[in-house]
Amino acid sequence: MRKNYMLLLLLALLTGAFRVSAQDSELSPHALSTKLLFLDYAIPNGASLDTLGISNGVELAYIRNINNYLNLAFPAKIELANVSGYINKRTIVSADAVLQLQYYREDFWVVPYIFGGGGIASEEFDVNRVEFPMGVGANIRLGPNSYLNLQGEYRKSQSEDRDNLQYGIGYWFRLGPRDPNTIDQDNDGISDAADQCPTEAGPAATFGCPDTDLDGVAD
Repeated sequence: MRKNYMLLLLLALLTGAFRVSAQDSELSPHALSTKLLFLDYAIPNGASLDTLGISNGVELAYIRNINNYLNLAFPAKIELANVSGYINKRTIVSADAVLQLQYYREDFWVVPYIFGGGGIASEEFDVNRVEFPMGVGANIRLGPNSYLNLQGEYRKSQSEDRDNLQYGIGYWFRLGPRDPNTIDQDNDGISDAADQCPTEAGPAATFGCPDTDLDGVAD
């Protein structure tokens, strides 16, 4: 029962977040990021880096901004990893869905965040497993729509000796400006481009301007 209440609370939070979904911002909610990954399959599994050295991978992610505090991210990765039980590096591909909790302010040059989620990993396109990524990161502003991305991630695997740490450095960029026809500051269903009173809610009959007495004539 307690778990059900937690799930309902999370659903309500996400529903409310999607309703506000950055409608008051002229920034596009869509972004991409690329990262070079440094992989450690040794320490999380009780092995030594002398026997399982750091290996590498790459990541490409799509990020959908919900509001100033929430992002949904969908990273895909390809790794050439040193793992237990094999002399040669193993090819591992994965795809995740994660929720990022961030602190974004337009006047801040650093955007810190924490994240968690779940995903599927495939080793040599043969052995598939569920993994649960979690970690911390920061986006450091380089320009109006671009950031340097730094991230540390722990992945809990459902397979033996496949827990791992991933350290990433890369580039995060926003996909163009927000479509002005979708901006609706007063949330009255009329875009600011067609709203004669963009900061005051009103019906379409009065072109988005208030009509308190409902006589069809704007106040």
